[in-house]
Amino acid sequence: NLSPTVTSDDSGELAGVCYTLGIAHSPGYPLYSIIGKIVNTATPFANPAYRTNLVSAFSTASGVGIMYLVFLVISSKAFLSFFLSLTVGVSFFLYEMATVTEVYGLTIFVAAMILLVFFGGIERETKNVLVFFLLGIGMMTHYLIGMWLPAALFFVSKGKRWTKADSWRLFPWFGFFLLGLSSALFILIRAGTEPLYSWEDPRTIGRFLQVVLRARYGALNLAQGELNIFDFPLWREKLKFLGQSISHGFTAIGVTAGLYGVYLSFRERTERGILLFLLFLGSGPFFLFLANVSITPSTAALLLRFFFLLAIVWGIYILHALKRFKLWGELISVVLFAVVAYSSISFSNREHFTFFDYSRNLIRNTPENSVVFFDRADEMEFCVSYLLRVKKMRPDIEFYDCNAGVSVSIYGDDYYKIWGTPRLERRSRVESEFIKNSDKNVLYATFLPDQTTTPKKQYGLLHKSKIEPTIPPDVFPGEVFVIRPPQDELRSRGLYFSHFQILGDYYLKADSPDEAKKNLEYLFYNSDTSHPYYKLGYYFYERGDMVSAEKYFQKITEFYPSSSDAFINLGVIAEKLGDLVGSEGYYK
Repeated sequence: NLSPTVTSDDSGELAGVCYTLGIAHSPGYPLYSIIGKIVNTATPFANPAYRTNLVSAFSTASGVGIMYLVFLVISSKAFLSFFLSLTVGVSFFLYEMATVTEVYGLTIFVAAMILLVFFGGIERETKNVLVFFLLGIGMMTHYLIGMWLPAALFFVSKGKRWTKADSWRLFPWFGFFLLGLSSALFILIRAGTEPLYSWEDPRTIGRFLQVVLRARYGALNLAQGELNIFDFPLWREKLKFLGQSISHGFTAIGVTAGLYGVYLSFRERTERGILLFLLFLGSGPFFLFLANVSITPSTAALLLRFFFLLAIVWGIYILHALKRFKLWGELISVVLFAVVAYSSISFSNREHFTFFDYSRNLIRNTPENSVVFFDRADEMEFCVSYLLRVKKMRPDIEFYDCNAGVSVSIYGDDYYKIWGTPRLERRSRVESEFIKNSDKNVLYATFLPDQTTTPKKQYGLLHKSKIEPTIPPDVFPGEVFVIRPPQDELRSRGLYFSHFQILGDYYLKADSPDEAKKNLEYLFYNSDTSHPYYKLGYYFYERGDMVSAEKYFQKITEFYPSSSDAFINLGVIAEKLGDLVGSEGYYK
């Protein structure tokens, strides 16, 4: 089920980073870049994206192997530990991210190592040092592991009365934590060599710190924006979502066993119960508290991928419950594994081609010797940059990322710090000057052509700002664009349907109704919107073809019988055709 190429989200960027030993988005992911480059170099087959996907598969599988050792130390039951570690591994929290280009696999491995230190039989002071060293390493694989810091502090201080004389112990712990973080220096060193992928160009100390500290996203926040800590209804909504996610990932059996395990962890050993509960709070509730987003279908899909640490901790809770039931516990673990595996493995990333196809279509749409400003969404810029830079498609295209994430800024060194209207004003000024002085075709890949003041005219999936009028032709044959049906995944479906929406609009503007109908009729019958047939109805109405216009508005009323606008438009058309009785009926 491993994806054979780039998919959505950060896939294109991370594949490019690993192939070229570059610098990814904040916090830069230096270890991922280094390991990805080693795997790309050592793998003698497949394309760079697939080789990078192997990092996710191998690191997650290794993490699950370490989890087995953790479970075995806690329970002393090999059979139970084996099936429960596999259950966590095949849960969608881990499995889906293990089959695409993502950074989470390395974090899963480091998190499992931290748990092995927590529960393994190592000398106490060595444990304390190792915990902070691994936390530092983990922070450079993903900042989510920093949510385990309160649990680590409790672990190193539990069972002892802390005195001033013990304060000196903080220095070696902090020192090893910094040693674990030291891989971040790779970002500063590598940026000086100007790699193809260099997020926010961190060659200066200021920009280096901005990348490492996630300044663009608001540091601790999941995304840009303000966090309202007094929005208690939102807290309830997030906690409800947390419970639903655990239930969806581990079924009712796993939820019940896990809740019983929470109780048993405190009953058996209070200190272990507190440690596990702090790990749970950091992996789930506290992370959701910092995530300054409400729960919508799109944000829910985003948040779910951050629950891999939560899944590991919940697996330990299930272990505490099932180890009490001896043979019955082992049988339940097999059943739980089978149910979770069936629900997760049925999902495959091997057919996830929407972003790959769309990126290729954008490139197909681009005339020879062109400059293209990309301002679609990060995942599109990432996929296109991978195809252009790594796969070497269309070397004649000059690529600029308008967010200056995967290409060096042409908008000034301070561009990485400005947002909103000042950023758009800067873009308009710089791009207008660029277009004026360029002897090449200049196009835009954007959903919002009016965001900047440079004049644009739609050109297939793109917008042209400066192009020879006769080459290539203004109307493309439909077979130029190929896109395969998407997975049942929110972003893929949205992008897939936007393909038909944009081309349908384009062909209407280009006065090519046959091509427009192919796109808009497909969109009408396969998505939950009546807009495509409104567009066709208006198109034919404006050209005086009342019969065709009537056909499309009538079809809308069949699928959307409460659509008052469609009935009003049918009334107008009937009136134009002289059918006053029919017109009155439509209006009524």
